[in-house]
Amino acid sequence: MTGSADQAASEPPPATAEQYRVADLEILRAGADLALVHARDSGAAGFYRADVVDLLVSCRQFGTLEQHLQAYLGNDAASVRRPGLQRELQRLLRAGFLVSLSGPQPAEPPHELPPISTLGFPTRDRVTVLHRALTSYAANCLDAGRRVEVVVVDDSADPGTRRAYRRMLGQLQSSLGLDLHYGGLEEKSAFVAALAGTGDLPEEVVRFGVLGEGAAGATIGANRNALLLHSAGERIFSADDDTVCRLAVPPEQLAGVELDSGGNPLQLWFFGGRDEAFGSVRYAEQDLLGLHERYLGQPPAPLLAAGPASFERADPALLRRLRHRPGTIRVTTNGTVGDCGWDNPDFHLFQDGASLARLVGTEAGYQLARTTRSMVQAATRTTISGRPDPKFAICLGLDNTELLPPFPPAGRAEEVGFGAVLASCFPDAYAAHLPWLVQHDPIDERHFSAANPFTIGLGSWLPSCLSRFDPWPADAPAERLRRLGEYLTDLAGLPGTEFDEFVRLGMFESMSGLILGLEERLAGCDPVPDYWARDVQRYLAQARRSALAPVDELYSALGGRAALQRLLRRYGQLLIWWPAIVGAARQLRAADHPLARPVREFG
Repeated sequence: MTGSADQAASEPPPATAEQYRVADLEILRAGADLALVHARDSGAAGFYRADVVDLLVSCRQFGTLEQHLQAYLGNDAASVRRPGLQRELQRLLRAGFLVSLSGPQPAEPPHELPPISTLGFPTRDRVTVLHRALTSYAANCLDAGRRVEVVVVDDSADPGTRRAYRRMLGQLQSSLGLDLHYGGLEEKSAFVAALAGTGDLPEEVVRFGVLGEGAAGATIGANRNALLLHSAGERIFSADDDTVCRLAVPPEQLAGVELDSGGNPLQLWFFGGRDEAFGSVRYAEQDLLGLHERYLGQPPAPLLAAGPASFERADPALLRRLRHRPGTIRVTTNGTVGDCGWDNPDFHLFQDGASLARLVGTEAGYQLARTTRSMVQAATRTTISGRPDPKFAICLGLDNTELLPPFPPAGRAEEVGFGAVLASCFPDAYAAHLPWLVQHDPIDERHFSAANPFTIGLGSWLPSCLSRFDPWPADAPAERLRRLGEYLTDLAGLPGTEFDEFVRLGMFESMSGLILGLEERLAGCDPVPDYWARDVQRYLAQARRSALAPVDELYSALGGRAALQRLLRRYGQLLIWWPAIVGAARQLRAADHPLARPVREFG
């Protein structure tokens, strides 16, 4: 064939023991039986026959050249085409259309980084629950010989509740042996004014970022932003106030590290109640923050080079990115045992692999899992994801030494919106999912929501919204945040009918992908139980009805189109100003004026 690969045809063949897979390619038709193939990694380009291109793209997993050829030929392994295809495969390798398993890992040591310095707890109206969490995490830190700053950020609206938090923290100050800090409405409001003055910032934008908008419901995202601003410049760990720091091993825990291009690495095990779930796992004495410190802020390559490592779930684009862009792990998360933390009762329908097999093993077990919220959810091995999406924010390590995006300050699913913005605007960011558990044990009895799952909230809608945002050619995160902010602000300013059309189109696209994915699984070669298939069909029927429902019903979770447009405009403005807000927060912290104040100051 023609192209740059011909120039390398006379070179000696590569070592047969090495493993390769297809590189990050662009393939364009160039005739009836010809294609132009370009490797983005090596820059190689050439014209190749259709059968050679088919052989190349079939090399999706790492394997030797012989293994790839055998898999491609299948029952036709003795074909007369074999010698020619073997030569073509070697030529494709030399030209740079295949990448080596050993290629993505430069020989550099992990970075020397300071320890996690802040242990943060977002909370609201749960004084007693927070007391339980604080004592458990403090015990874990003290057992590991750690001294960290414990920061409680509270968005309780009632002044009496905020006084109760301060009183409880004051009583714990001496017994825990850790430095306790508290930031409620009064402390946040004072910090907002100081930020606006220090950075010459619009106070209404800063206030929205730190305090949210009560009329839009939950303000957990604003509470998380308060923690980010308090700890600007540090590595931190955030835990929900209804978790208990009792570390456990998931039912399956594998050695090594896996590189994953995205998706969801969490496996699920289902139980009839929390006590059953708590009793199903093996508990272990481990330094929780130390487990996160191994990965948080580190470049992925040396961690993978330390091995054993798996690259089977890494696509060619991620392997190319790993070789050519520095990148660090900006988010770490661990699994949980106990309450699942999400309220969509149809989440079960989207499980696959071993999780699905456990879910549908028996009809009685399946029906129980559809009603109980008690489960283990965790990665089975340390998984470094090319898409820095935390999945759940119950436990988060955050590399806050450099700029991170703000969480959507109003509404629920704030971690979904945060992950979407992080993936879109921080091209060098990774996440690490750790195969360890803490208990998630809310004191209230929780149930799956009966609300229509197809309504729109700001955080849950952002991934769909951002799928049509292109930051190119901007590369720096601050510039990408600015462009995204302008994009969202412009969307929010659309006339009502045009905004409705944008929302409906995005909903149609999401619904189409969802329906096609589920129907492909129903029609797949692997058998599925009738009771699972019936629930999938019910869900698909509901999805199709929702797709044709009046557009006003989509906004019901927020109070109408005007409310969504207002929140979208305010969040867009927050993204534009966020780098400057973070810079001002760093100045205030350096001047000993953090957001949360030491508990000892409250008397």
